[in-house]
Amino acid sequence: MNKNFSRYSAFLSIFSLFGFTTMLNRAGFYKIKGLCSVEMIKELLISNMVDKSVNHYAKSGIAVNGSNGTSKSSLYRFMSEPSYSWRSLLTQLAANVVSRTSKLTGSDRIKTFCIDDSVIDRNRSSKVQLSAKVYDHCTHTFLKGFTYLSIAWSDGNSTYPVDFAMVSSTKDKNCLPPVDSMDIDARRSIDKRMIESRIPKTELYLVYHRISCYQNQSSGTPCYRYGKAHEQCLLSLQK
Repeated sequence: MNKNFSRYSAFLSIFSLFGFTTMLNRAGFYKIKGLCSVEMIKELLISNMVDKSVNHYAKSGIAVNGSNGTSKSSLYRFMSEPSYSWRSLLTQLAANVVSRTSKLTGSDRIKTFCIDDSVIDRNRSSKVQLSAKVYDHCTHTFLKGFTYLSIAWSDGNSTYPVDFAMVSSTKDKNCLPPVDSMDIDARRSIDKRMIESRIPKTELYLVYHRISCYQNQSSGTPCYRYGKAHEQCLLSLQK
């Protein structure tokens, strides 16, 4: 690790404070060669802090690990690895942050989940997987892209993102390219998201609504499609 580490040592100390290594392991972040997953996450976060693209950051020489495995190709491969569950990592981190910050507010403060859906416009993309014709309620027109469904935790003062879903169309004829041309392996995280994207948006709303209403705590059955561990992180935010 080079001398640039001292600039960001205070910021990078949160990795040990929040147990980032454990969260990465639970989210399926494993690497056999090169830098470990924690170091790769550090490099990506610092590249945003210094406001540089991944390409410029890798060539700038200010990387925390210097030239020791920090290249443009290694960073892009890390971000595009289909087996990593970034959503699970986000939910675990949100649960950890909320459990710490909620102690700083009064017990009578109302805590809630905020659900929102937006349209991501990809009209110029012709080969993006599962891009579809979706309806934009703001412009009242059909666009080619995705519906971005997100959920955040808030206590009226602080707001933290908790989870998100990219929703496509349930109709095969509306998907571009056709669904038949895609090879889906349900064992990988990215393919689980692809399967979930074909679920009607109203069903995902109901999933988030059940979580926010805390109705599934006593049932013992996971209401979220990524397993009981992910659901427990979401349910812990409501306590």
